[in-house]
Amino acid sequence: MQPTNFIDVHLRPAAGTSVWDLAGAVVRQVHGHLQDAPGSVALAFPGMSEGASPHPGRVLQVFSDSELDLGSIKGRIEGLRSLAEMLRVDREVQGVPAGVERWDAFTRFRVPDNRRRDTDTDERFAHRCRARVQAVSDEEKLPTIVWRTGQDKGRSFGLSVKRVSQEGGAPPEQGALNGYGLSSAAHPFWLPVLR
Repeated sequence: MQPTNFIDVHLRPAAGTSVWDLAGAVVRQVHGHLQDAPGSVALAFPGMSEGASPHPGRVLQVFSDSELDLGSIKGRIEGLRSLAEMLRVDREVQGVPAGVERWDAFTRFRVPDNRRRDTDTDERFAHRCRARVQAVSDEEKLPTIVWRTGQDKGRSFGLSVKRVSQEGGAPPEQGALNGYGLSSAAHPFWLPVLR
């Protein structure tokens, strides 16, 4: 998949609903689509902020090279009747303009576990524990969407999103996308910055 087309999804929370709820609803629809069509769409958080007050932003973008896949995402989001007034999707699929100068990858940030492995030396285990403490601190500065699992009722985890940027020209080789439309830090999937 190449990010040649996109749609914007505008998050407009009303009383009793937060921008986090709406961002989570969009990510769930992308995730649902990717169960049937792995790697077909990528998700961007162009207005997200990191730091002391992390925020997912008020617009999410979904990229694909297939207008059919983007139409499917649009239909899924518009099918959320209870959120219809709060999630506005662009009417038309838009093409990515030529000459993009900046590219971002939106990666899933994961905190490593702290279980000791059989192969760990004391020094290696101590290093992994220090790395975990740093990762927990880093995660607190990232937008994190609460994800409730369907199989284990009552269980949830945080889906933390980190942005990596690259300036100038076409991006290097594309990485792979996961089931949330995000890339891994080791293999970024680059998306054009359009604003």
